[in-house]
Order: sequence, then C-alpha cells, then structure tokens
Amino acid sequence: MDMYEFDIEELEKQQNELEIKAEKHKMRRDDYNSQVLSFRKERDEINRRKKIVYVQIESSRADREKYNKLARDAKKRRKIATNNYNTERESDNPDEQELKRMREISDSVHQEVIESADAAQEAHDLMGKLRDDTKRMNVEHQTAHTNFANAKKKADEAHQLYLKCMTPIYAIKRIIKHHSINNEEELTDQKIDEFEPLTQEQIEKLQDVVLGFYDEKYERLAESITSICVEGEIVIIELMASKRKLKGKFIGKKGIIIKELKEKLNSEFNIRIVELLSEGEQQKSEKYNCPICGQLFLKSKDINNHMNKTGHGVKRCVDCSIIIPSERDEEGHTEITGHANFSGEYIDIESMKMNSTKLD
Repeated sequence: MDMYEFDIEELEKQQNELEIKAEKHKMRRDDYNSQVLSFRKERDEINRRKKIVYVQIESSRADREKYNKLARDAKKRRKIATNNYNTERESDNPDEQELKRMREISDSVHQEVIESADAAQEAHDLMGKLRDDTKRMNVEHQTAHTNFANAKKKADEAHQLYLKCMTPIYAIKRIIKHHSINNEEELTDQKIDEFEPLTQEQIEKLQDVVLGFYDEKYERLAESITSICVEGEIVIIELMASKRKLKGKFIGKKGIIIKELKEKLNSEFNIRIVELLSEGEQQKSEKYNCPICGQLFLKSKDINNHMNKTGHGVKRCVDCSIIIPSERDEEGHTEITGHANFSGEYIDIESMKMNSTKLD
C-alpha cells in the first residue's frame, strides 16, 4: 500500500492544463523554427549574391588595370609622335606631306589615350557602384543574420518551456499509471496467489495439454519434445538434440508463435504464461541480467519493464513508493508532488548486457 494517496482527478486536470500549455509552446517553437529556416535562407541567398558581386569587382579591377596600362603605353607613343612632328616642323625644309602623316599618327595615338582612359574610368566607376552594392548587402546580411539569431533564441526558449511542461506531464502519467497498475495487481495477485505454484498434478496436466496440442497441430514437432517444465511464468520445452533444428518452427521471433497454445494454457491454468521457449532458444536469447536479482531477459524492453515493476536499478519515492526511472522523471515528480526523498540508485541498462549470448 502506498504511503501517500493522490487525487487522480486533480492530477488529470493538471495534466490537461499542462498539455494545453505545452501545445502552445510547441506551436510557438515550430513557428520560430520556420522563421529560422526562412531567415537563414535569406541570409545565405545574400551571401551568394555578394560572392557574385565580389567576382564582378575583381573583374572590373582587372579591366581598369588593363586599360590604365593601355593608356600609359599610348601616352608614351603619343609623346614620341609629337616630338617627331615638332622636329620635322622646326627643320629648315619641312616636308608638308610628312608633317601631315605625323600629325595623323599623333592624333590617332591621342585618341587611343582618351579611349583607354575612358574605359579605365568606366571600370573604376563600376567598381564603386559594386562596392556600394556590397555595403547595402552587408546591411541586409546583418539584418537577416540578426533576425535568424533572434528567431533561433526564441525557438530555443519556447522549446525549453515546452520541456518544462512535459517533465511534470510525464511525472503525472507515471503516477496515474502506477495507481492503475496497483489497482489491477491487487485483483490479479489475489487470483494468482491461490494457484501458484502449480501442483505436480497441474504440471503433469499442463504437459499433457502441450503434448496433445502438438500431436494434433504439429505431429513431427511433438516427436522431438523430451521434457516440459514450468519456471515461474515461462514454459520451457526441451527438444531432442538430433532435432534441435526444428525449434525455430514452433518458437522464436521468426518461427511459428503458438498463440493458440499460450491462450489455452492461460485459460486452463491460473498461471500467467508469458512465454513459450525451447531450452535452446532460452539459452540463445537471454541477453540482459538484472544485477539486483540475477533474473535474465531476452530484450531491453523486458528488463525495462522488470525495472519499472520491481524498482531494481532505478529509484523509488520514499513518500509514495512510485518508481522513478530517470533523473528527469525525478525532477518532474518532485515538481508535481513536492517529494524529494528517494531510495535506490540508477543503473545504466547498457551495463546489464551480457557479454555472451550463451549461458554457461
């Protein structure tokens, strides 16, 4: 009997209120996460465009340098052409035809200087415009990044609030489940205690039922059975070694699961038959060992159920006897009930794995 009585209706009311709050926080979180994606996409798009502009700036710089060099070369040639023209003009007997030709060369080179200088200036002006574009995009990028960071921060805050609601919700669910299981087990245990353990006569009858079932349903398999025994809630069927290969046909995850036989045994005998195993399958399948009681289990969920039922490898509330499977559940339980006294210690389920899948 628990040392502490809970108002289940009041707890269900609290759970409902917390679930409403949790859903609101979840919706806010998801909305902010959508904004995070949108702002990140916007920021990355701006970065992509900036890279293109930087390439254009470098291209314009190269053009400016190229045209500046052409202008410098043209100026040198223009100076030579002008000197030649002046020398001929100032001679004692200048040749008018030669002066005209020299003048045309000088004018042509001068035009090259103008065109190259204009092209260099145009490239320089384009660089200035592109730099202005990058400044504008830097501002846009910073705005998008700030919006991204703010949305992410708000999404994280909303998620923390969501978790803050979910922690007591899990604690309440555990209390309600514990209360429900206790009520069911009080009735079930009374019924089972009257008939456990099975008498020798009942065991012999159970053996006859199993053999009769296989004679009727799977005759070849019945021939391979050498013994049938009951260990707690498990019926173990031993096979002849020469026919061990047949075990997978009537037991095991990939074999024929004899649901009909299990139901038949559960109905004819007041014992909870939880599994039907051949001896070989039992040795092959047991993978977890409870360090408290030494009981062996096939799967992680089986030992989890065992821990949550017995309190082995987990903590138990001293005030209300509820089993607390993790530190987060411990925090939630304290928040809901105010109970802060716990017995036992947490044992990692991974440490319960057996090194070998076969028992000595």
